[in-house]
Amino acid sequence: MMKVPRLLLACGLAVPVPILAASIDLEAYGKCTSYAVAEPPAPPDAEAVCLIPANQGMPSAQYALGAILLSREKYPEALQWLEKAASVKLPPAAHLLGEIYVHSTDSTLQARGRDLLRYAVCTGYPPAQSADDKSAAGNPDCSAAAPQSFDGSWSSQLNWVQAPPAGGTADQLRITIAAGAPKVYIRSKSEWIEVKPGQFKLQQIDETLVVSAIDSGWDLDGKWVESWVIQLLRLSDDAAAMSFVRTVNNIFLPEATGLRVFTAVAEGRATRVAQ
Repeated sequence: MMKVPRLLLACGLAVPVPILAASIDLEAYGKCTSYAVAEPPAPPDAEAVCLIPANQGMPSAQYALGAILLSREKYPEALQWLEKAASVKLPPAAHLLGEIYVHSTDSTLQARGRDLLRYAVCTGYPPAQSADDKSAAGNPDCSAAAPQSFDGSWSSQLNWVQAPPAGGTADQLRITIAAGAPKVYIRSKSEWIEVKPGQFKLQQIDETLVVSAIDSGWDLDGKWVESWVIQLLRLSDDAAAMSFVRTVNNIFLPEATGLRVFTAVAEGRATRVAQ
């Protein structure tokens, strides 16, 4: 665990949750985050650069700014920015603040420090996985932090970013998941049709689910290979951003037809309509 300056041990600041700006200065943001991961010390302009995306509501920039200010012994300002980042549950900020607060002489701050460390440990944040941090967090049982199941029926309107060249743009897509087994349906007009029955597989890491299938077959054009990849990126318990990519490859078709190789892409917002 880190060594904490004595001046910090009695400090703790409650701050409002930051509001994300409509646009982010990506150039300043890139520089700021590069300062945070580089070997110290940060360059003289680091504070001014990080202040731009930090004020725009980027939690990682708020954390970077707080860490830079901390290294420059600007403790009250550092805590303010770290608290802002921690208020939206950014694990690095929770980890750093937790390490600071568990050394406090204030029992309330000590308890908050343990909560912050417990959160950082249970999210899997690598720097929080040391034996010292786990001990300071009370060796928490993180089973409740396991990813939520995607079981249920997810439906999304399809907004075509790149339509297939030969038509076939369905209106809606539905994925039903039960006991780890996915089924995929498309809807054209009023009819739901299951696609590639029994061929889809799923993978899940945290709140991202990937449902995919690849197969091949023959027709009058020769042998084709087709893949479908559908991603659900959870936004809340029953809502997720959805992306859909379909590829087709047929080595027997002339390239000039535009049908030998193509990719179709759609996106939308999926809602879990039943569990």
